[in-house]
Amino acid sequence: MRVTEFAEGAQLNPVSVCAGWLLFMVFAGVGFVALPLDLIRDFIGRPKATITHSEYIKRAKALGVRAKAVKVDTVPSLLADEAGIGMLLLISCWVHNEFGLLATNEPW
Repeated sequence: MRVTEFAEGAQLNPVSVCAGWLLFMVFAGVGFVALPLDLIRDFIGRPKATITHSEYIKRAKALGVRAKAVKVDTVPSLLADEAGIGMLLLISCWVHNEFGLLATNEPW
């Protein structure tokens, strides 16, 4: 088996080089086939019509309610973590709130 020289004494085995190129060709080929299929599937599954402003407001409110619920569930666990990072987050948000950088008056 012949070994080729490569940059400052490092040696490359021709078998591993060929195996690497073979794997590259297989995975690149799969990627080149999968990308157009994903794009076509996304185009077919796109929203057919835009939503109205009132529907947008409804969805935004529902998302806000869900986000507040997640925040209520998450903040106590942040405060109880072992590393104290949650407390730093709480203090940081409080400081931002005191100086008017946050839009709400919530302590977190």
